[in-house]
Amino acid sequence: MYQETPLGFELHISNTLIFFGKKGCNLADLRKNYPDTEFRTVHQTHSDVTILSQTTSENIQADAHYTQEFNVGLVIKTADCIPILIQSPKKNLILAVHAGWRGVENKITLKALKQSSLTDLDSISVYMGPHILQKNFEVGTDVKDRLLNSVCGETRDVAYAQGEKFYVDLQKIVQSQVQSVAKSAQIHFTNLNTYQNIQFNSHRTDQTPLRNLSFIVQKVAAV
Repeated sequence: MYQETPLGFELHISNTLIFFGKKGCNLADLRKNYPDTEFRTVHQTHSDVTILSQTTSENIQADAHYTQEFNVGLVIKTADCIPILIQSPKKNLILAVHAGWRGVENKITLKALKQSSLTDLDSISVYMGPHILQKNFEVGTDVKDRLLNSVCGETRDVAYAQGEKFYVDLQKIVQSQVQSVAKSAQIHFTNLNTYQNIQFNSHRTDQTPLRNLSFIVQKVAAV
């Protein structure tokens, strides 16, 4: 169960910390409150690119990064997109993904799992953080069709129509993509809606340039 803090929501699993930040939380706050963690970002561009994390990652265009290093916090910045944090306990590998609708369409999570060379996919745990939920993610026919084409399996309940607009469930699409290669993966949702919840930045609500910060870190080597 997540524990709410002034900065965000924490979940501790064995040696791994999952964190989804609230509005106002910045990198300086993270460094102050988690002094034993080296935080790394990437230059996010709504791509489908995944990289191995390094100290210069903030200058590299990518929307997912992974590492087997300890005390390294992989940061993702979002404001309605899905922050996806993945733990592979058998390989001591963590992966952080920024998935906007373009990333979901391009199956960035699925590609990131493959590119990180994980061989124990059925044992991974996937944590999807606060993002715009289906009831507020309104799109036209073109985007709806593009997203439906990215579903791995049944498209039932992924989208519904209301007048000439459609409402799409991004997290269900990501779930279908993950389960297409990892049927036994543990997938967890916060179901916190950035569009309606004032604790989070939402670009669709007010076109804010500010972002919510999420990260995953392995604190010590698994025994």
